[in-house]
Amino acid sequence: MRKISVHRSGQAGGLPDEEDGRTRRSLDSQQRIVEALLALIEEGNLSPSAEKVSERAGVGLRTVFRHFKDMESLHRAASAAIAVRLQQVAREPFEAAEWKQQLHELIERRARVYEKLSPVLRAEQKYRAGSPILQAAHVNFVAELRRILVERLSASHRISGDMIEAIDLLLSFEAWQRLRVQQRLSILRAKAVLRNTIDAIVAGA
Repeated sequence: MRKISVHRSGQAGGLPDEEDGRTRRSLDSQQRIVEALLALIEEGNLSPSAEKVSERAGVGLRTVFRHFKDMESLHRAASAAIAVRLQQVAREPFEAAEWKQQLHELIERRARVYEKLSPVLRAEQKYRAGSPILQAAHVNFVAELRRILVERLSASHRISGDMIEAIDLLLSFEAWQRLRVQQRLSILRAKAVLRNTIDAIVAGA
């Protein structure tokens, strides 16, 4: 009778283990490729070529396109990875108990995230126009940031709809980019402008 080998998983023949190994290697390669793209973008290359990505990831060019059919697919995966990072920040508990102070915490959080992810978010802006999937991801991104803001403002019944819209605008990436890039304000100065403006808006609330 032929002897049947049994591996640590308890499965006969070894096929499940081999398949699991291939799956892990495939996922590892995908992750390295996405991280390589994000690293290149964060270093200032907003449109890295597939060759640059494969070189940075330490994989062959064919491997890149075996996992991602084109560069847009790769950018979609990178966008999903960024969404996970943003969700992690969004779940951070607030230290302040009072809602006005929580708005200050939101300014600090968003400034930190926008500064860290600014190159990636600008690259996403570049590709978004031609990608319905990236457009949908951006809508979800904006909606999540707005949800967190509205939860903070719900503590006051004197906050009007116009106030919400104004504060939502002030805390957007577009507003931050305008202050930092076009108006050339330092991080500290940009945060102070947002804090003072938002404080003025909610002063009577």
